[in-house]
Amino acid sequence: MSDQLKESYANQLVKFAGVAVGVIYAIGFLVVARHLSRYGVSSLAVLQLQYLVAGIWTVSPPITFALVQRAAEAFKDHAWRSKPFRWHRALLIPAMTAIPFALSFYVGYLLLGSDASFRFGTFRALYVSYLALAYPADLAWMSWRISENGERWWLNRRAVPYYLTLFGFGILLWALYFGTSVYPSIPTSLGGGKPRTIVFIPGKDGLPLSIVKDNSLGRSVPYKLLAVTEKSYVVISPVPNEQSIEIDRNAIQGIVVLKEAFTP
Repeated sequence: MSDQLKESYANQLVKFAGVAVGVIYAIGFLVVARHLSRYGVSSLAVLQLQYLVAGIWTVSPPITFALVQRAAEAFKDHAWRSKPFRWHRALLIPAMTAIPFALSFYVGYLLLGSDASFRFGTFRALYVSYLALAYPADLAWMSWRISENGERWWLNRRAVPYYLTLFGFGILLWALYFGTSVYPSIPTSLGGGKPRTIVFIPGKDGLPLSIVKDNSLGRSVPYKLLAVTEKSYVVISPVPNEQSIEIDRNAIQGIVVLKEAFTP
């Protein structure tokens, strides 16, 4: 490969990486905004590492599942073509093909299964969402690569924009669903949006009036921490007709993060 071709390849790789990071960041912004909007909180900043991490979490399940599926299909096709044929393969090949899928679901359960709201139905929804993304993506790719002699009414170059449009709407719906049902179950220590349980330590003027005090401990009652900014803490309000409370960081001495029980 000549130096000119290497430089062209490197430039294309940099451009692709830049576009990919931008798309992941935008998806993460949408996920975080969707998550916080449920509590009446707007997006807190334009530039945040949290958006990139949320975007990575959002695109990781479908990409990981796609890679596992392709690897399993390649193994299965090669195993069936191997000779001589043995009848025990009818049991062994499906069982061995299912192993990577089972491991991927188990890893997801270890990461997210401790959350009470994250049930088997969520995994089922994740799988259905993956299929909704995989089919238009595959059809768009096949339509782009198909020869003129092999074109069909549903597989041709003119159909590519249609499938890409479906894929784009699929990503949008997936991000909104992820921000509502999955992202709030991911622990904060892993870059997710699961609220941490905290208590406020009173400052020299005591606790703000909006914070309920636990007189037995001299601190506040436990609150669920949604977000932290340079100037405030945002917590979920325990009052039924309220969504969230924003507390000035200068109005308190500090916070204590309570230990969460992990029950996978």
